Amino acid sequence: MATNKNNLKVFYNREADALLLALRRGREAECTEIAPGVGVEKDVDGNILGFEILNASRYLKNALPAMVRAIHRRAVSV
Repeated sequence: MATNKNNLKVFYNREADALLLALRRGREAECTEIAPGVGVEKDVDGNILGFEILNASRYLKNALPAMVRAIHRRAVSV
């Protein structure tokens, strides 16, 4: 997990090859696919909680290893 000053949290699940960009905390009530393998997660009031990218390594294969290392460095240094 990594965070920035805007409270964006980034999670990567290597086993599922899924990247989650979480904008806010909350219970997911709905996930709408907005592009193949890309979903927007919303709560019961329709507020966007985050975005999920499935098969993330396929879409982000050049950037993903560096992103995972950066996330890991931040998680370890906190």
